[in-house]
Amino acid sequence: MLSIIASITLVWTALIGTHPAAHASTPSIRETPTPSAIPWGVAFDTGGNGWVAEPGCDGLNCTPQTGAIAHFDHQNFSLLQDYKEPAGYSSPLFLAVDTQGNVWFTEPVTNAIGELILNNGTPNWKQWPVPTASASPNDLAFDASGNLWFTEYNSGSIGEFVPSTQQFSETQTPTPNSNPYGIVGPEPRTGAMWFTENNSSVSRIASFVPPKSGSLDQSNINEYLTRNTSNSTPHLLAFDKKGNIWWTEGFDGYIGSLAISQASPGTSNGVTEYAVPPAQGCQNCTHISGIDVDSTGTIWFDDSLSSRIGSYIPGSGTFSMVTVGGGTNSNSHPHDGLAVDSNDNIWFTEEFASKLGEAIQGSAVPVSKTWYFGEGRVGNGVNEFLTLDNPDLTHNCSVSIKYLYTVDGSAPTSKTLSVFIPPSTRVSQSVNTDLSIQPGQVPAASVSTIITVNTKSTPNCIGIVAERPMYFSNQIKGGSDVLGATQTGQTFYFADVPTGNGFSSYLTILNPGANTATVKASYYASGQKVTSQSVPVAGGTRGTIFPGDARLPPHAGAIVTSDQPIVVERPDYFSNVNAGSAGFVSGATCIVGVPALSNDWLFAEGYTGSGFQENLVITNEDTTANAPASVTIKLEYQDGMTQSFSNLTVNPASQLT
Repeated sequence: MLSIIASITLVWTALIGTHPAAHASTPSIRETPTPSAIPWGVAFDTGGNGWVAEPGCDGLNCTPQTGAIAHFDHQNFSLLQDYKEPAGYSSPLFLAVDTQGNVWFTEPVTNAIGELILNNGTPNWKQWPVPTASASPNDLAFDASGNLWFTEYNSGSIGEFVPSTQQFSETQTPTPNSNPYGIVGPEPRTGAMWFTENNSSVSRIASFVPPKSGSLDQSNINEYLTRNTSNSTPHLLAFDKKGNIWWTEGFDGYIGSLAISQASPGTSNGVTEYAVPPAQGCQNCTHISGIDVDSTGTIWFDDSLSSRIGSYIPGSGTFSMVTVGGGTNSNSHPHDGLAVDSNDNIWFTEEFASKLGEAIQGSAVPVSKTWYFGEGRVGNGVNEFLTLDNPDLTHNCSVSIKYLYTVDGSAPTSKTLSVFIPPSTRVSQSVNTDLSIQPGQVPAASVSTIITVNTKSTPNCIGIVAERPMYFSNQIKGGSDVLGATQTGQTFYFADVPTGNGFSSYLTILNPGANTATVKASYYASGQKVTSQSVPVAGGTRGTIFPGDARLPPHAGAIVTSDQPIVVERPDYFSNVNAGSAGFVSGATCIVGVPALSNDWLFAEGYTGSGFQENLVITNEDTTANAPASVTIKLEYQDGMTQSFSNLTVNPASQLT
């Protein structure tokens, strides 16, 4: 096994003589702009789609103004609709979705609770003023009976609203001036609701079991001490499946947990707190804000002041951090809007960047219901296949294959067909046959492909695996193979775009959406941005950027950005190039761009025997930090021996080979 470790965000790839099988140990990140400013709370409906509050101002510090609530598709991370509040409403902050799919929200500026009823495309808005003036309702959650509980930050109270009667009740917390902030529930074992007391002079976690009738009595609220009290401001919370409550502690840089079975009111029994690793080169810039737990028990959180998403594996002491928004100094401010969806992907809002982000776990996802291929070619000596595997032992999978292709010299067109894949079966689909363009035929065609599982005809199909091998016998004889992308994105990074003598590289773009995408490729080498190229790609078509036209250095890194969700690949072809120990070689490689930079990259393949040449190209494309990268390369051999190369420096906008 060959593994690579770096100390700042990087992107790299393997070149000639290897079989690249790389993934980042951290999740990949994709981002999309929110239609309205300052996104905040996130919630999911029963269909798995995400809802995002857009107050348009900074939380409890807002001035009265109308905001919006946006609805995003969970599969392709695209906006479904942005619902603008009508006049008389104010900035929505946190969200909760009821069992009917209606979206409830807090309005702390105007001291109200609101409801958005979708009403089959004709939205209906309702709101109710909170009885206590200037109470500042903040977070909210439903209990097991469907009643809505919310924190009142300014009044130091917990509120309840019963939708069936439209009645409020309010209960002061036992400790005055507690500033209740986050609330979550019901805890599955006890049905209890849990909330944080955010005042640093109080710094407590509290719980109560909703009464079966009547109002909550203050004596039924239990408060538990945290251990870090100097600068602890308990913020938001979540519970795991093992009977623990987890919370963030804001400015002190910790996450905390309470084993409910050990909890004793008025004490810190059962409480453990864990220090989140601080951001490098960033003093006193920590606020651990949002938190949630995935199905494996991993704790996810964000650090708003250093623009990071983090995870912690209980029992291991292992923290992992990934920077979002372009760098720790980007001030994108991922804050209170962090939530884990049913696929264990982490959604988060970037408050000051006005973006919605998603951290996608496991770059090498075993199966997916959607696969994208930006590259493809049939005819003029090229044979293209799609290899589709259904690893499920029991269930069939029916998939739809949509080809977006352009015959040379003609207008873009498309073709869709269905393929049935029985359990434990691989299917090889000839793209040439599907498009009636034989390998030797001219004119040839450029192709992009979208593969989706038909969940109506095969609802039990959990997904497939899709690759795209291509074989060619024109000027160069050889082949390439790539695993498809499972997500679209708006930024893709490439460590190397070779255009020197004997090389031809391309950036192939799939735009699966309806709107035209403006795609820009920026190239970096020798410490500077060399040049850029832009191209419009119409919705539902395949586009291509030709780096060879840009007169680049022989090797350059590339960052490809788009104003619409796309997928980008970089095929390159080489003819009679000097590959060191491998001699003069010809062939091709192809990779899908990575959607995020990372500190840590792993390569399973590596061989340096006779007749082989293995290269690592490391590119520092962190344009925000704009600082040198100190890199360590660690080689791990089959006999257990290791070899490390430390303190390698990669300057900004530069490559190391």
